[in-house]
Amino acid sequence: TIFFRPGEGNYALLMRSSATDCRIENNILVGGRYGAVYAEKSCYEGLKMDYNIIYNYPGQQILGDSSEGIALSVEEWLAAGFDAHSVLQKMPVFVDTEKGDLHLKPGSAGIDAGVDIAKDVPVDSDGTKRPQGKAFDIGCYEMGAE
Repeated sequence: TIFFRPGEGNYALLMRSSATDCRIENNILVGGRYGAVYAEKSCYEGLKMDYNIIYNYPGQQILGDSSEGIALSVEEWLAAGFDAHSVLQKMPVFVDTEKGDLHLKPGSAGIDAGVDIAKDVPVDSDGTKRPQGKAFDIGCYEMGAE
Protein backbone atom coordinates (compact mmCIF):
# COMPACT_ATOMS: atom_id res chain seq x y z
CA THR A 1 0.00 0.00 0.00
CA ILE A 2 1.39 3.35 -1.06
CA PHE A 3 -0.65 6.39 -0.08
CA PHE A 4 0.13 10.02 -0.86
CA ARG A 5 -2.04 12.99 0.02
CA PRO A 6 -2.63 15.49 -2.81
CA GLY A 7 0.65 17.13 -3.83
CA GLU A 8 2.88 14.66 -1.94
CA GLY A 9 5.43 12.31 -3.49
CA ASN A 10 5.94 11.90 -7.21
CA TYR A 11 4.31 8.55 -8.08
CA ALA A 12 3.01 5.66 -6.01
CA LEU A 13 4.55 3.40 -8.69
CA LEU A 14 7.20 4.48 -11.19
CA MET A 15 8.58 1.93 -13.64
CA ARG A 16 11.48 2.91 -15.89
CA SER A 17 13.16 0.98 -18.71
CA SER A 18 15.08 -1.46 -16.51
CA ALA A 19 11.87 -2.71 -14.87
CA THR A 20 10.82 -5.71 -16.96
CA ASP A 21 9.08 -9.01 -16.19
CA CYS A 22 7.41 -7.52 -13.08
CA ARG A 23 4.41 -8.83 -11.19
CA ILE A 24 2.35 -6.16 -9.44
CA GLU A 25 -0.76 -7.61 -7.78
CA ASN A 26 -2.88 -6.83 -4.70
CA ASN A 27 -1.49 -3.31 -4.27
CA ILE A 28 -3.14 -0.03 -3.34
CA LEU A 29 -1.57 2.90 -5.19
CA VAL A 30 -2.95 6.34 -4.29
CA GLY A 31 -1.91 9.77 -5.47
CA GLY A 32 1.51 11.21 -5.94
CA ARG A 33 2.27 14.65 -7.31
CA TYR A 34 2.01 13.48 -10.93
CA GLY A 35 -0.39 10.55 -10.55
CA ALA A 36 -0.43 7.10 -9.03
CA VAL A 37 1.18 5.06 -11.83
CA TYR A 38 3.70 5.72 -14.54
CA ALA A 39 5.25 2.88 -16.51
CA GLU A 40 7.37 3.45 -19.60
CA LYS A 41 6.27 1.34 -22.55
CA SER A 42 9.58 -0.54 -22.37
CA CYS A 43 8.31 -1.98 -19.05
CA TYR A 44 5.23 -3.55 -20.62
CA GLU A 45 7.19 -6.63 -21.69
CA GLY A 46 6.44 -9.35 -19.16
CA LEU A 47 4.47 -6.97 -16.92
CA LYS A 48 1.70 -8.70 -15.00
CA MET A 49 -0.34 -5.98 -13.28
CA ASP A 50 -3.81 -6.73 -11.94
CA TYR A 51 -5.99 -6.93 -8.81
CA ASN A 52 -4.86 -3.49 -7.63
CA ILE A 53 -6.58 -0.32 -6.49
CA ILE A 54 -5.31 2.70 -8.39
CA TYR A 55 -6.61 6.12 -7.41
CA ASN A 56 -5.63 9.55 -8.69
CA TYR A 57 -6.80 12.82 -7.20
CA PRO A 58 -8.77 15.22 -9.41
CA GLY A 59 -6.54 16.90 -11.97
CA GLN A 60 -3.90 14.17 -11.97
CA GLN A 61 -3.03 12.06 -14.98
CA ILE A 62 -5.00 8.84 -15.01
CA LEU A 63 -1.93 6.77 -15.92
CA GLY A 64 1.17 8.46 -17.20
CA ASP A 65 3.57 11.28 -16.54
CA SER A 66 2.24 14.83 -16.54
CA SER A 67 5.76 16.24 -16.24
CA GLU A 68 6.64 14.62 -19.58
CA GLY A 69 3.21 15.13 -21.16
CA ILE A 70 2.56 11.40 -21.41
CA ALA A 71 -0.90 10.19 -20.50
CA LEU A 72 -2.85 7.03 -21.09
CA SER A 73 -6.57 6.78 -20.64
CA VAL A 74 -7.90 3.95 -18.54
CA GLU A 75 -9.19 2.36 -21.76
CA GLU A 76 -5.68 2.44 -23.31
CA TRP A 77 -4.16 0.93 -20.15
CA LEU A 78 -6.75 -1.85 -20.09
CA ALA A 79 -6.28 -2.48 -23.83
CA ALA A 80 -2.55 -2.94 -23.16
CA GLY A 81 -3.58 -5.89 -20.95
CA PHE A 82 -3.23 -4.42 -17.47
CA ASP A 83 -5.52 -4.16 -14.44
CA ALA A 84 -8.53 -5.93 -15.95
CA HIS A 85 -9.71 -6.96 -12.44
CA SER A 86 -8.47 -3.88 -10.62
CA VAL A 87 -10.46 -1.11 -8.97
CA LEU A 88 -9.68 2.11 -10.82
CA GLN A 89 -10.55 5.59 -9.58
CA LYS A 90 -12.35 4.51 -6.40
CA MET A 91 -10.61 5.65 -3.23
CA PRO A 92 -10.29 2.85 -0.68
CA VAL A 93 -11.61 3.72 2.76
CA PHE A 94 -8.77 3.50 5.26
CA VAL A 95 -9.10 3.47 9.05
CA ASP A 96 -7.16 6.74 9.60
CA THR A 97 -4.81 8.19 6.99
CA GLU A 98 -3.94 11.16 9.25
CA LYS A 99 -2.45 8.75 11.77
CA GLY A 100 -0.95 6.49 9.10
CA ASP A 101 -3.40 3.62 9.68
CA LEU A 102 -3.88 2.15 6.21
CA HIS A 103 -5.97 -0.85 7.26
CA LEU A 104 -9.14 -1.03 5.20
CA LYS A 105 -12.48 -0.20 6.83
CA PRO A 106 -15.45 -2.57 6.39
CA GLY A 107 -17.10 -2.00 3.01
CA SER A 108 -13.95 -0.59 1.43
CA ALA A 109 -12.95 -1.47 -2.12
CA GLY A 110 -10.28 -4.13 -1.92
CA ILE A 111 -11.77 -6.40 0.74
CA ASP A 112 -11.88 -9.97 -0.64
CA ALA A 113 -11.01 -8.53 -4.09
CA GLY A 114 -7.42 -9.74 -4.49
CA VAL A 115 -5.78 -12.70 -6.09
CA ASP A 116 -4.10 -15.58 -4.23
CA ILE A 117 -0.49 -14.58 -3.55
CA ALA A 118 0.06 -16.99 -0.63
CA LYS A 119 3.13 -18.54 -2.26
CA ASP A 120 4.93 -15.19 -2.14
CA VAL A 121 3.08 -13.28 0.63
CA PRO A 122 1.46 -15.72 3.10
CA VAL A 123 1.00 -13.06 5.83
CA ASP A 124 0.10 -9.37 5.80
CA SER A 125 2.24 -6.54 7.19
CA ASP A 126 0.94 -7.26 10.70
CA GLY A 127 1.92 -10.94 10.42
CA THR A 128 -1.67 -12.15 10.01
CA LYS A 129 -2.17 -15.20 7.79
CA ARG A 130 -3.78 -14.45 4.44
CA PRO A 131 -6.61 -14.64 3.45
CA GLN A 132 -8.97 -13.91 6.34
CA GLY A 133 -12.17 -13.75 4.26
CA LYS A 134 -13.43 -15.33 1.04
CA ALA A 135 -10.37 -14.08 -0.86
CA PHE A 136 -7.21 -12.06 -0.37
CA ASP A 137 -7.64 -8.39 0.42
CA ILE A 138 -5.92 -5.85 -1.81
CA GLY A 139 -3.28 -3.89 0.08
CA CYS A 140 -0.76 -4.73 2.75
CA TYR A 141 -3.33 -5.62 5.46
CA GLU A 142 -6.04 -8.25 5.67
CA MET A 143 -9.37 -7.02 7.03
CA GLY A 144 -9.17 -9.40 9.99
CA ALA A 145 -5.75 -8.05 10.94
CA GLU A 146 -6.87 -5.03 12.99
